[in-house]
Amino acid sequence: MSFFGLCKSLLLLMLVSTTTACGAVNLVDNPGFEQGDAGWSGRSCLIDMVSSPVHSGSAAVKAYDRYDNWQGIRQSMLNKMVAGKTYRVSGWVKLENASSDSVMISFEQQDGDGTNYHNAASGTANDSYWTELTGEFTLEVNGALSVLDLYIEGPEPEVILYVDDINVYEAKPGDSLPDVAGSPEGVQKKAAPAEVNVLVNPGFEDGDTGWSGRSCPIDTVSSPIHSGSAAAKAYARTDTWQGIKQSMLDKMVAGETYHVSGWVRLDNTATDSVMISFEQQDGDGTNYHNAATATANNNEWVELSGEFTLDVNGSLSVLDLYVEGPAPEVIIYVDDMKVYGLKPGADEPAADVGPVPAVKSSAAGRIDVNKRYQMIEGFGAGGAHYTMEFVEHEKKDELFKILFKDLSLDIFRIRNNYDMEENSFKETVEIVKGGQAALGRDLKVMMSSWSPPAYLKSEDRTVGGTLKKIDGKYVYDEFAQWWYDSLVAYKKAGVKVDYLNIQNEVDYLAGWDSCLFEPTETATMAGYDAAFEAVWKKLHKEMGSSMPKMLAPETSGLNRLGAYIYNLDDLSHVYGYAHHLYNCEGDGDQNSGCGAAPDLYIPMMQEIQFKYSDKPLFQTEFEHQPGPWTDALNTALVMHNSLTVEGVAAYIYWELFWGYGTGLVSLEDPSSYTISHTYYAFKQFSAFIDAGWQRVDAASDYDNVRISAYISPDNKKLTVVIINTTEIGTIPLDLSVDGFSISKGEIYRSNLIEKCFPAGSFDASGPLPLRPNSITTIVFTAD
Repeated sequence: MSFFGLCKSLLLLMLVSTTTACGAVNLVDNPGFEQGDAGWSGRSCLIDMVSSPVHSGSAAVKAYDRYDNWQGIRQSMLNKMVAGKTYRVSGWVKLENASSDSVMISFEQQDGDGTNYHNAASGTANDSYWTELTGEFTLEVNGALSVLDLYIEGPEPEVILYVDDINVYEAKPGDSLPDVAGSPEGVQKKAAPAEVNVLVNPGFEDGDTGWSGRSCPIDTVSSPIHSGSAAAKAYARTDTWQGIKQSMLDKMVAGETYHVSGWVRLDNTATDSVMISFEQQDGDGTNYHNAATATANNNEWVELSGEFTLDVNGSLSVLDLYVEGPAPEVIIYVDDMKVYGLKPGADEPAADVGPVPAVKSSAAGRIDVNKRYQMIEGFGAGGAHYTMEFVEHEKKDELFKILFKDLSLDIFRIRNNYDMEENSFKETVEIVKGGQAALGRDLKVMMSSWSPPAYLKSEDRTVGGTLKKIDGKYVYDEFAQWWYDSLVAYKKAGVKVDYLNIQNEVDYLAGWDSCLFEPTETATMAGYDAAFEAVWKKLHKEMGSSMPKMLAPETSGLNRLGAYIYNLDDLSHVYGYAHHLYNCEGDGDQNSGCGAAPDLYIPMMQEIQFKYSDKPLFQTEFEHQPGPWTDALNTALVMHNSLTVEGVAAYIYWELFWGYGTGLVSLEDPSSYTISHTYYAFKQFSAFIDAGWQRVDAASDYDNVRISAYISPDNKKLTVVIINTTEIGTIPLDLSVDGFSISKGEIYRSNLIEKCFPAGSFDASGPLPLRPNSITTIVFTAD
């Protein structure tokens, strides 16, 4: 390997902004967004972390709600760059709702010459693949430098901008830009430091280097791709075993177990099985080993993952990894392959989060109606934004049915817009009323404040800051008055608020409307305890028993819930404890949810259940990117864990509807919409369990099969939700029910193909077949 190649490999293993063997230091904090938005903020627009699309690693940033071309994402470079020096600047960008547009990396500089703007790199981005911007910037300063912001800008207003892998490093004479972010391996900052992807060119960014066809031709393509700018295509296949392969000789160690994964997609068939396999030739002859299997399709990328232990007898002469499986002539697309092994000297893979459950050919489940747990307040979702797009949509009536009636929504979470956004206030009222009409019954309304009006804020704006001080005292009473006036205005407009959170994500410094509160007052931050008590007293005085049920503290995650609860003045004023599910790693990153690994929540959820289950627990906002079916299945697991481990009484999804590409339903344009896979995962719970029901005991003898159960107040209906995460084959489930006399059972099922499909009647005489990667809901009726 050349010195530069060695240097590049070392760079790929760095976590963040570190000095390399080549001497380059990336001055950008969190350049690949693997630590959420740490170090970054929106430049007068909203930003979110996303897991797709990404250029490398596991995250990128999305800048949206842009109303001018200079709006995007930024990071302060003060005290990082030296006057008089020249810096290499690069980054990767992609667009969403425009086929192409100009994008720039720029610097805003304020010094003795006033405010100036400098373009460092520019190019034309598109919505099909990632584009790299590269350039240089020399920092020349006059007087005191007060602002030095790097920012990405350029596309037309409303164009969504994705950004990843930003580099700023000091240029040396004769050097060239190191290929760090541009490499296919990426900077896997969330991967365990002890793991290395032993594949060559795993993302096909270097063409077919390292790969070959297994008795069929292969090409690299720019579309479709899973990430980066390329993928591989295997075609003209005349047998199922033909596909794409790479030799793993001298890359894998006998006796070691490897984590194997990859993303696949088909072209000319709806669905078919695809496998990652190994051909091995040694003293035992030629053998074939399957490492991962899944059902792929022609609509989206599907991930295969599994394990392979290399056992060798004698001399190993052939060891080929290959992707195979579909019927002859079916075209296979492959991208982002991974074979993770151990670095020399490492004891075991640090990313292992627990034992892999043994694969079973059958499972047993048990329901005991006599053991009962929390009462269900309901399932709901939020409609805090995109209200105008909803009420002006040509298919608004269809949307009301799909979102409210078909989901049987119990709770609708709205944003308090009173005295700030008159149009949004009116639109919200219209949606609440329309939702109630579609349901044909009352719809409970949960209201949260993203921020009080600017005149109550410390910085005279709704973004960031805390409550204002007047004469050295925080304006708690004025804040309480605003809340009371808000409720009066909504009631006058025909909307009754049932649940109230005085502040959304009290602990998170956001680049959008927000207001920070510490658990108790400090010199620079208003206290949540005082604000909550002021609002409660005002509402209780003016409204008495008709006041909303007040929830607290609606933190961004579970980790700081206790600090806010502990400091509240009078817990009798609190109806229930509310939180979101971001910041699951406890690092202050609002976007570090564990939606892709739902069981990571379990220890924290167990602690919350133990400490705070004396009141109803509310999960009031979370989403895991509503993309492929795997994301939907993970949402179901998050809901299952929330209901069964933490014991939440209510589960509120974040985006009931949203703009292009996200939400349970995305409003693609004024005349069309798209229902996500996640919609159906959510529906498997919400459509069959209502407010007032109670969770009962349910268990499975197989960890890949998760079961929860809920009974109606009149004991005449029992709903059982079963999640099967087994990827291969149908699992027969022997299900027993104690304490409930079954008259009939109706089955509804969702998976990659079926969308809450009525799958017939329950047959108690035999096992229930659970399809792979599926959610099955059974609605039992009593005799």
